[in-house]
Amino acid sequence: MSLLRNFRNPWEDEEEVIKTTSVSDKIFSTNTDFQKFNIYILDDTKSYSSSSIKKMIFYAEEIFIKNRFPSEYFQYSLITHNELSNKLMGPGYMSNTNDLFLAIITSLEGETNVRPGLSEIVSGYTVVNNLSSEEYPPWNSFVNTRPFHDHSNPNYSIGYTIAHETLHQMYSTAYFYFYKKDINTHLNHIDNLNASNTIKNISQRFLKDGYQNKLRQHEVILAEQKKLIINYVVSINEKYWKKRRSEFRHSRPWISY
Repeated sequence: MSLLRNFRNPWEDEEEVIKTTSVSDKIFSTNTDFQKFNIYILDDTKSYSSSSIKKMIFYAEEIFIKNRFPSEYFQYSLITHNELSNKLMGPGYMSNTNDLFLAIITSLEGETNVRPGLSEIVSGYTVVNNLSSEEYPPWNSFVNTRPFHDHSNPNYSIGYTIAHETLHQMYSTAYFYFYKKDINTHLNHIDNLNASNTIKNISQRFLKDGYQNKLRQHEVILAEQKKLIINYVVSINEKYWKKRRSEFRHSRPWISY
């Protein structure tokens, strides 16, 4: 059955998600080499201070934490152009499916139709460089700060958009892992972090108000998406450590297990 059909209230599956999380917490507690999502942020604006960029990332992190998303499952990091080149698998793709990417840009008026963000995942890999189209900047996955310049707290608005694009990439990666199909969709039946109308419409109602400690409806990660992402992290860690144990045993055939 498609995960996109018959979505329930975003809180209905919360207990089931928590049970899944507790299983994965046991994996995390016994392993120091935990496999998680690494989200690499490239500041390509040349107009924001490092403290502002860090605040944007903080707000993005907080949205996931307020959704009770395990903090051990993801990590945001700033990356330079040179560092990014070392993480590419050939032209345009991150070398690891757990490595996600977003460039923070500030487009000129008219560029990208002032689009607030875009993420592209192909076969589980984040597409980084735009090598063919002149319609967008030289990035396939980006957050555009231009639409939020007039907000009272633009750092929160941009951080929210970072979280929105991060969720796209996490969900698309997990979906391909389990179903071997690419997916890039918005779910608009209820206000949530993945809704396409979030940036356009909710920005006028909520984003201008800035950050709040409580989880608001437009920040909610739907339970079905959250569960799939958590199951993905659990699964890749189980496979990783199964492989590590197998390699260890083969390297010490004289030991009885």
